[in-house]
Amino acid sequence: MSTDTPQIIKELKKQFYASFVDVLASPEKECFASLTSKITAFENKEFARHDMQPAIKSFLNLPALNVSESVFYQDVVQIGNETDPGATGFPLELETHLQNLIIWRKGPFKLFGRDIDAEWRSNLKWDRLISAVGTLTNERVLDVGASSGYYMFRMKSLNPKWVLGIDPSARFKLQFETLQKYAQVAGLYYETLMMEDMDVLPDFFDTVFCMGILYHQRSPFDALTILRKCIRPGGRLFLETLIIENDEFLALSPVTTYAKMRNVYFIPSVACLKGWLQRAGFNKVEVISIDVTTPEEQRNTPFCPQPAESLIHDLDPDDNTRTVEGYPAPVRVCLLAR
Repeated sequence: MSTDTPQIIKELKKQFYASFVDVLASPEKECFASLTSKITAFENKEFARHDMQPAIKSFLNLPALNVSESVFYQDVVQIGNETDPGATGFPLELETHLQNLIIWRKGPFKLFGRDIDAEWRSNLKWDRLISAVGTLTNERVLDVGASSGYYMFRMKSLNPKWVLGIDPSARFKLQFETLQKYAQVAGLYYETLMMEDMDVLPDFFDTVFCMGILYHQRSPFDALTILRKCIRPGGRLFLETLIIENDEFLALSPVTTYAKMRNVYFIPSVACLKGWLQRAGFNKVEVISIDVTTPEEQRNTPFCPQPAESLIHDLDPDDNTRTVEGYPAPVRVCLLAR
């Protein structure tokens, strides 16, 4: 294990534990305490991986820069300006660190004038949701599969009490912590937890976002049940996931891969998905949008591993309505469940 690993875990958690625990009532503190051993054990393992050492080393040596402004209500999450003291010409050590953190899945960001052009133009998905979200004023919010934290930063302009992002990836956590080192946004917290870990916080969150995650679950019904349990009565779930366009109550279960992804297990019709949600305990489900995923939204960029493949390489070159395996090409639904 790198000698830096225990120190980075300690530093990244210090503010999180101090701030997050303070907002919990006494019984919930006991629930939260049960998560800490899971987090530490997982991160001790993840941060010790050989491929994480360059990113850890560069994170610990990031320059101290003062941020003049941060903007979270625009498509590009902007942190600092290129004219900020020390940022002129963009520091080489910061550029190296951004490269060490590839792949950047969700974005876009602009850090001290440097564009971080992620694989997904996540602003397009956010635009589909925002009118239904309305406000998050004074709410406890959970972002499942937070990746770099793009949606967490966008949520900040909607005035939540605080946002917890979870994702079982040390690399994604470091992406968020890098951005947060300079943004210093109060009330945003990030931990390497999985969806199933949330069952120790029953009736806890006002609003949960789960976007691009459900089809990676071996048991989607169990996953939805866990999400329902951690949402308070009257709370909301914003769910975005792959679907097949069919009016029947059925789901596609790929034999080996879907669009070259091995971790896709079930892709339901909208009717089937609504049925899953209702059985999981949601009593009102409405469709916000249904959209075909295009190469304009998901594509290869310099912030992907090179040479890289993205959506365009996952579709049949002779028929872009089918994946390379012959399944229907990706279509996504955004739902609001109460």
